[in-house]
Amino acid sequence: MTTRDISLTAVRDEVWAPYETAPVLTPAMAAGPAAVPGEELDRLRTYLAAVVADRRGPVHTAVAFNAAYFGYETGGEGYGNGAFDLDGFPVVTLGGDAPALPVGSLVRIETGSDPLYAEIVYKEGQRHDTADGPQVEPAWLSGAPVHATGPGRLGSAGPCTRRELLVPDLTVFGPGLCLETKKLKRLRDHGKWLNRDGHVVMHARYESAEAAGRDAAAAFVDHLLTTQRAALLDPNVPVPLVHLAGTTDEAALRTALTALMAVVDHALMANDDLRRWNHYALTRARVGRGLAQDGPLGHADLQDLAGSVQRSVLPVGRRRYGLEARSTAYTAVGPWLRTVAGAGQQLCDVEYAVSVCRANLALADLVRDTEHGLFPDRDVRVGLDDPFESGGVWRSHHPGTQEENHDPLVPAGLGWRAAAEPPAPVRPPEPQPALSEEPVPEVASDESTETAGGDKAPDAVETPAADDTTDTTSDQATAVDQEAETDQEAETHPSQEADEAADAVQTPDPQAADLPSTPLDGPLPDDDALGGTSLLRIANSEVSWQLTLRLSHLLEGTLPLRPIVSDTLRRLSDASHPIRVELHHPGGELDPDEEYQPVALAEEGNTLTSIAWPIDFFPGLRLTLQWPRGGLVVRLSTIELEVPVEVDGDLIHHAYDAQVRTRESAPGSDHSRDSAHGLDDRDLVLRAVRRCGLLTVDGHALLDREALPRTVHGTVPQAGRLTGLETAVQQLLADRKLYAATGSRDRTGLPHYPPRPGEPAIPLIGYDPRPRAVPRTTAPHPTGLLRHTGAQYHVEGFLRRLPTGEEPSNAQRAAYRKHCQWTGKADGCDLPHGFTFVTAHARTSRTGSGVRVR
Repeated sequence: MTTRDISLTAVRDEVWAPYETAPVLTPAMAAGPAAVPGEELDRLRTYLAAVVADRRGPVHTAVAFNAAYFGYETGGEGYGNGAFDLDGFPVVTLGGDAPALPVGSLVRIETGSDPLYAEIVYKEGQRHDTADGPQVEPAWLSGAPVHATGPGRLGSAGPCTRRELLVPDLTVFGPGLCLETKKLKRLRDHGKWLNRDGHVVMHARYESAEAAGRDAAAAFVDHLLTTQRAALLDPNVPVPLVHLAGTTDEAALRTALTALMAVVDHALMANDDLRRWNHYALTRARVGRGLAQDGPLGHADLQDLAGSVQRSVLPVGRRRYGLEARSTAYTAVGPWLRTVAGAGQQLCDVEYAVSVCRANLALADLVRDTEHGLFPDRDVRVGLDDPFESGGVWRSHHPGTQEENHDPLVPAGLGWRAAAEPPAPVRPPEPQPALSEEPVPEVASDESTETAGGDKAPDAVETPAADDTTDTTSDQATAVDQEAETDQEAETHPSQEADEAADAVQTPDPQAADLPSTPLDGPLPDDDALGGTSLLRIANSEVSWQLTLRLSHLLEGTLPLRPIVSDTLRRLSDASHPIRVELHHPGGELDPDEEYQPVALAEEGNTLTSIAWPIDFFPGLRLTLQWPRGGLVVRLSTIELEVPVEVDGDLIHHAYDAQVRTRESAPGSDHSRDSAHGLDDRDLVLRAVRRCGLLTVDGHALLDREALPRTVHGTVPQAGRLTGLETAVQQLLADRKLYAATGSRDRTGLPHYPPRPGEPAIPLIGYDPRPRAVPRTTAPHPTGLLRHTGAQYHVEGFLRRLPTGEEPSNAQRAAYRKHCQWTGKADGCDLPHGFTFVTAHARTSRTGSGVRVR
């Protein structure tokens, strides 16, 4: 057992237990990732990490949603206690013709006797016959739309079919519905209901070519609202969709479901313990163990795969005169894996999906370390062409320097495009180096990053580039060391590299026409990810939510509203019926004209204007907003802390977002300005670190020290200015306004904190808000309002399993019947045996204020 596995076991008790504790999906998530409070997202992320570690195969975003919505229990029970009508599942048959099913579908496989119940955890196209080997022929199949009938030829855009391979997980409904190993082997050997690998190959029917081209999330949402609708709206799930959405309106349910899928995807993507390929997640530990093994599909075989993709297009010899022969090959990962001797067991059941994802990750890491997929020593360009067909199709072309640059990890579909479009002009020939006789670079198998344990420093919040087909985090365990000599040469000039990286990543280009001349006055690097709204609650009588106050709101006197609120206010208000804001500030003091304010609604958008914010309101302050339906009043209230804190000499009595405060309360930013103009060197350094540094969840900010001059001035300043900045840094370190730390820099120049194993170390300077608890000397302000001890969030009613022998009260039975009526059951339902019903309630977040109290 690895350190990571031990860690997951140690925190097992902290992972959500369906039907025992509050659900991990909440109403705030129905508004999308930006609206989710940090604690709710952390709870979901922890649970999904445990699910990925528990599942036998990779976990697709749709499968992760199923787990969170229907209550997947880790440890072997799976969906065994779920609310399902098993006989209502769609039927799939080997070699059959049936409506297309997305990954995440719950299905029934007929066997002639007892059916098999399963969850589809992986699927791929099978238009290329795997018996023909790994080279896709004809090439137009790579990237071809579902209604393609030949090279460049399209059939009807109406109903169409595609041959697909489905990988079912037959163990997800617990041991009670799990087939014995011997019986399952007989079914596979028989080859009538499952093929010999335990998979189902079928002809999938699509309503149209457009429907076949929809992304996986949209297809799964459609499936849930149609084929799987009964299970989706069953009142016995941990929390029904109608409660999460706050309505039974069909369009609103679809919108909420799409937002929930986005939240689940974000929770998987933001987990550094996972790697992702094309919506599928595996633990880093599992990927690392697979690469480290010496057996079939281990380190040596994946190294051979990386080499074969390049060698497939190399000419046997060079022409003496003229251009070299152009050559293109399309390698399908699934069929290539089947050519490996002794790999049979790793290509059966869900292990096939694991092997495909691991091989694609190895190829992605190989290509990621190149410039646009070009391997100059061989003059070969490699890139992903089709992520769905036969486990993924990779295109190789020689000579690579004669093709235009493009992102090699974005599916290009060049196999189909080459047949459907005129060929692109060929670049003029360039001098080519002699073919290298060196062996293919090895796939690294360092497991240090996969199994590292122990406590970690606060992780910096980073915003990686979104890519549906590749994982979003660098992973040394599967990196391919393609240019070792180049790396060594680069390491001899770390300072120059650091400055260039800082220019590219951490500061805006001062020469750009649309950016300010001073980098410190440019837009925040993570502006869209800061603050946001949460706790959206739509009831019959009111709409309520929470909002983080931003510096732009204070400077412009504005307040953003939910669209449902602004649209109604726009219809109801006029000159004789103005909109008003009522402001409550428990524990603080307000002038009468601040408590009740007439305001206006912007002509376009969802923003209130002409708000006079109190002088002691600051960026990051958390506000609770309430709008009584049908009224013209919006009520705002701050949230009083149980224990005030002191930060940078300011005594803070109310809940706030530590990240927003760090970014937007930096020197030069207040109610009247947001500019570095006129600041001395000390304040310039503090502003640079707080606005441009890597940001942690508790408000720390860390900046590459070597990049500081460029971050402040946009270019390398004169020696005198450099000396002034360095003196300011030394003074701030001595005064404990900043602290020194060590980070690392990846191959793309991005800094990271904590430092990542295997990356060169770089010095950082960090800002620590150092919140200090200050006990009250007097009683809280007598406002008569409900006292908050932290950020509160709404918990919908849910089923809870009772200890053996206990029975629910009559009140809980009645509450459950009312709950069922709300979900669409006109006569309600009786509580399932062995369960009680926990009614909706508010819960106080343990870390809702975003403050670390030491």
